[in-house]
Amino acid sequence: MDYGTTFQQAPTATYFVETMTMFLLSLRVFAISLATNEFARFSV
Repeated sequence: MDYGTTFQQAPTATYFVETMTMFLLSLRVFAISLATNEFARFSV
């Protein structure tokens, strides 16, 4: 049983998923804030 390799792969995959999730969330928030700024600019 190669416990070292299994233990190394699992956290890497979890870290990758968490990083992608945070990246997509921040992208969504950025896009929403951009759209809100554009909407506020045109509505005035």
